[in-house]
Amino acid sequence: MSLPLTRRIARAALLVAAGAAPVVGAAGSAGAAAL
Repeated sequence: MSLPLTRRIARAALLVAAGAAPVVGAAGSAGAAAL
């Protein structure tokens, strides 16, 4: 029962990282373009 929980947390972390990366990249490029 511990393994599925760990796998679920790992998948959630990967999804959050994958979702946040483009947002951070877009914000960074927008900030650089503004400068």
